[in-house]
Amino acid sequence: MLSESRDGGKTWRSLRPRGLPALDLHGYAASGGFHFALEATHGYFVSEDGGKTFKSTAPKGLPKAGMAAMVFQGKTLYVAPMGQGLYQSSDGGRTFTQVPTPEREIYALATGAGTLYLGGKTGLWQRTPAGWKRLWQGVVLALAAHPQEAGRLVFIDGQGRVWKLP
Repeated sequence: MLSESRDGGKTWRSLRPRGLPALDLHGYAASGGFHFALEATHGYFVSEDGGKTFKSTAPKGLPKAGMAAMVFQGKTLYVAPMGQGLYQSSDGGRTFTQVPTPEREIYALATGAGTLYLGGKTGLWQRTPAGWKRLWQGVVLALAAHPQEAGRLVFIDGQGRVWKLP
């Protein structure tokens, strides 16, 4: 199911966007009016009208996937297809290039305060101008970053425990 709230989560309404043949979404990212989705059976879809209508897309350079972590950092879209590393697109999801990362098993992506973070099989990582810096060692399954305070993170480890940095 795909739902939206326009009052901070107090109420929700179900969405049935045109062009999405099913709603088994295994990846979703939105920035402004641009939305990018991975539907489990039918592949990748894009919307340029805030998620009202979608069209199928076959992004050049992005591997097919059953699940994918996705996040926007500004106008750059990052997608981590399960077990296949990290890819980025600067042209609205039409073409992707692979980004070198410390691991291929990426389970979660987040951005905050202009910084990209990833969580995977071996740890929590921060992208810096010099490369990737490990912030925590261990499996990271889910991740959220504070939008204005760099390094302020909440994540879930491989045993379901919730961690906060700092």
